[in-house]
Amino acid sequence: MSNDAQKISMVAAAVIAFNAMVGAGVLLMPAILNSLVGPASIFTLILSSLLVLSMGLSLGKAAEAYPGAGWSYLYPSKWAGHKIGLLSSFSYIVGLLLAMGVLVQQAGIWVHKVIPFVPVQPLGIYILLILMVFILAGAKTSSGVQYLIAALVIVGLFFSGLFGWLNFNPSTLTPFMPQGFTSIFSAGPSLLFSFLGFECVCSLYPIVRDPGKNVPRALAFSVLG
Repeated sequence: MSNDAQKISMVAAAVIAFNAMVGAGVLLMPAILNSLVGPASIFTLILSSLLVLSMGLSLGKAAEAYPGAGWSYLYPSKWAGHKIGLLSSFSYIVGLLLAMGVLVQQAGIWVHKVIPFVPVQPLGIYILLILMVFILAGAKTSSGVQYLIAALVIVGLFFSGLFGWLNFNPSTLTPFMPQGFTSIFSAGPSLLFSFLGFECVCSLYPIVRDPGKNVPRALAFSVLG
């Protein structure tokens, strides 16, 4: 069997990228954007999606030119040297830790409503440990399991969206921009948080067939999806 035959398809790559991005942000962002921007948050979503797509495609080009692990150090160090590479890698790790802390804390609050006899903080720690197990196992997860995870997420999003459409009321679109024009841009950082994981595109180039074409397509499908 050739080495190329052992690599994954564009569809599988899109599913992996989609799974990496979809998290608690999908559930939190609609309510947050509605309070920060209002119905005009659709423009925040479009702008943020284009920004993430641009960053992802840029990282993909860097991965194609400089294949290898440790992208948060490798790419900056090629541009500005060892110290900047270390600073970039350290910043990325700290950012991930802070993001995981926020998500785990929120998950603990949600689960506490179902299991009120367990305090929020221990629940958050238990959830973090469970996530760590899944992440470690994910390195050996088959493409079939990746498809299953994506399918379950999409089904949940579909029914949530269907509920929203069936209960749509045009009056909720006014005022369209209650917080002013600048709110479209000021809410961007909050929305970008929900795209965390798009950077996994860097790790896909060695395992995807015809990566120069298929990885950018996979990224576009996962972000726009």
